[in-house]
Amino acid sequence: MVLNTEQDLILWEVVSYLLSLVLMACSLRLLLTIARQEMRPRPMFTKNDALFTDYEIGQNWSWDWVFVFAVGRESTEEDYTLKRVIERLDAARLETKMFRSADRSKIFVKIRATSERLKDEAARIEYKLLLAPSEVKRRIQRGFRDPSGYYKWYPRKAKWTLEGKTFDTAIVDTKRQSPYSFNDYIYGKYEKESNRPDLKGAYKVYYPANSIFRGVDRLKLIQSIMEADTKNYGANINLNKVLAKHAILAAFPLHHDSELYALQDKWLNYKTAPWKQPIDAVKDYFGEKIGLYFLFLGHYTTWLCAAACVGSVVTVVNFFESGGADAVTPLFAVFTSLWATLYLESWKNTQAKKVMMWGMTDFETQEQTRPEFEGLEIHSPVHGMPVLFFSRREQLRAYVASYLVVCASLVGVLAVLAAAFTMQAFIANRPIATHLGSGKPLNFDGRRLGLIVSHVVIALTSFFGCDTLRPVATRLNELENHRTETQFEDNLIAKVFIFRFVISYGPLFYISVLQQNVATTLNFQRLACYHRDCFSDVSSLLATTFIVRVLIGNFAEVVGPSIRQWNERRKRRRVTLRRGKDPDALVRRDLGEYQDPTNLDLARKRQTSPTEEQYLRDEYHHLLGTFDDYAEMITQFGYTTLFATAFPLGPLFAAVNNYIEIRFDGWKLLQNTRRPWPTGAEDIGTWETVLSIMSILATLTNSFLVTYTGSTFENQTLFSRLLLFTVFEYSLLGVKLVIMIAIDDTPPAVKLQIDRASFLVSKIILNERDEEKDLGDDVDEIIGDMIHVHNTDPDLVLPEPPSSSDAKPAKKDQKQRDVERGDL
Repeated sequence: MVLNTEQDLILWEVVSYLLSLVLMACSLRLLLTIARQEMRPRPMFTKNDALFTDYEIGQNWSWDWVFVFAVGRESTEEDYTLKRVIERLDAARLETKMFRSADRSKIFVKIRATSERLKDEAARIEYKLLLAPSEVKRRIQRGFRDPSGYYKWYPRKAKWTLEGKTFDTAIVDTKRQSPYSFNDYIYGKYEKESNRPDLKGAYKVYYPANSIFRGVDRLKLIQSIMEADTKNYGANINLNKVLAKHAILAAFPLHHDSELYALQDKWLNYKTAPWKQPIDAVKDYFGEKIGLYFLFLGHYTTWLCAAACVGSVVTVVNFFESGGADAVTPLFAVFTSLWATLYLESWKNTQAKKVMMWGMTDFETQEQTRPEFEGLEIHSPVHGMPVLFFSRREQLRAYVASYLVVCASLVGVLAVLAAAFTMQAFIANRPIATHLGSGKPLNFDGRRLGLIVSHVVIALTSFFGCDTLRPVATRLNELENHRTETQFEDNLIAKVFIFRFVISYGPLFYISVLQQNVATTLNFQRLACYHRDCFSDVSSLLATTFIVRVLIGNFAEVVGPSIRQWNERRKRRRVTLRRGKDPDALVRRDLGEYQDPTNLDLARKRQTSPTEEQYLRDEYHHLLGTFDDYAEMITQFGYTTLFATAFPLGPLFAAVNNYIEIRFDGWKLLQNTRRPWPTGAEDIGTWETVLSIMSILATLTNSFLVTYTGSTFENQTLFSRLLLFTVFEYSLLGVKLVIMIAIDDTPPAVKLQIDRASFLVSKIILNERDEEKDLGDDVDEIIGDMIHVHNTDPDLVLPEPPSSSDAKPAKKDQKQRDVERGDL
């Protein structure tokens, strides 16, 4: 009985693929089972808050942030001792509440802000808020006049009159250029009512809080207050700095149970398709940066479904038709190349649409300086105000040092990969022959064994090695002293991507391009591809990589946590039964937030509060958390596209994995980690550039696999193959270029809405004056230097106009001006 025939090997490959898919399905079921067990709302036994007054007035019904201090271990930073931090928070007009942990080893300081304090900070930093659509429409149609009764900017509506003349300035879309109403998704900087009475009621109110601030807005504004310097009435607490120096153990926002459970119900289930995720709810709870990640993940998974269907058909044809591969492989290479371009253009459109709807269009231009940015304070040569200056020369030195470290790391990676291929050649010289219990011979080709072992080693190296450089790269980035979070992340992406690219795809490039030539040059065929078929070796390594990632990834992400949870419950149940008590009652008791006043048995026992429970969870870093998630997806995108013709089932594995990944990442954020710091984002950053590079490289690699590595044109001469490669590659690149030019990165409808928002904000918020010529030439016959309101609104009482066009409006006191402006 010989088990190493090609039919047996193909059969074992098919079985391994099916087992991997079954494992992924089982992990999804296990994940959702665990999630449902944790989704049950807990009973709340809370005391009345003496400081809470009214939802409309105080907005202090919710504790939003928490600091954690160690008892008996004073900070080495005198400015960040517990006493000093409390003093700083009080000086910044933030409310605090302190309590000890259940074991009294830590002190928790909960933090919140009143509505007035939040409004002060929003006005100071010019925080963008969504304007109520109905108010936008009403105000733009009315126009705005100064207290003397003269238009500062005209109404935008049909058939309004001015001194007997009728004008039509309505904002209408007669050519149906946009699916959006002109008053949708209009964001403007916040202005306090005391400074701008005319803006009263202009901003959208969110319920049930009855506030213009969402929960995520409160978190951002409180963080801004804590990090602002004292001259801006802040606490001057650099959160990243105090955490790095271990002055405090932790600083994180608190989960809000009602919002959390509502989001879990809509998100963590089987039926939610990747394109139907509650993205807006995710954004409103975790911030735009995390919302954009899940939008990207859902969009990518949606497009993978189409590629998975085509790849599965190609695999079936290759399995049942011996000559089918020569026909369908080039077609699949064309499909993959165009699919990658269409997907990327589609993503840019989707991203632009959502960013516009979330008010993040100009986020990076308005991004504030990182608190960690260090520099010499100088007078700006532009505006003369104090600014921080960091020498470009010093930063270039840091860049050089950083990339020298990256290069040294790459040398180590290449050494590991070379050792793996050397091991393959070593094992290939030692074929295995043994007997089964029945006495039948089992012959296993040593070269096949060496191939399998080396591929597993390479896959493991890729899986575990991808993240080894990230902590080092993060430290190097800190030494480079970047001014904004976006610059920091973009440079981190560049360093880590180079490392990930080499460790993930270097072996595949070596096999497809160099391995056979190296063996021929050294005259050592044990280094050559298995059966001289490098195309199959690439396919084998890709399949091994996907399977290893499925096995290890699912265990680490789902099976491991479920085993720990089951073990904790088993221990708790055993202890409870030993004490002769009902274990279910113990579970119910542990679900309480504070001490249950109805249970006398608990009156003497100190319970763990939800704040402490959240502290015991893992940290999801506001910057590096999404960074690691993006890195994983971009690496998978490379495996799926760069060598797609060698492993057409790659998109299927990726689609199934990502269907689970959406739920795992959601479960991780909702139940396994602390609530991350909310952060805004305008796009996915340099990851988009990385996707573009991979899309172009996918054309090159698949063209090379079809024309040179594969068997489709094996009867052609080397020159003919190279000629075919050139024609094939540049033809695809030409088509890709046409597609990229034909499809705008930002859809015309989105551009139109952005222009609308800019115009409406310039009038409603900034009160920019209209020019007289805006009404046409006829207006010169009606007005002189000033434009008088023709009062057609019976609800408005206006002052009498001047008796002469040359007369100036009478000067009014401030009180009268405020009253008239408030009427608007």
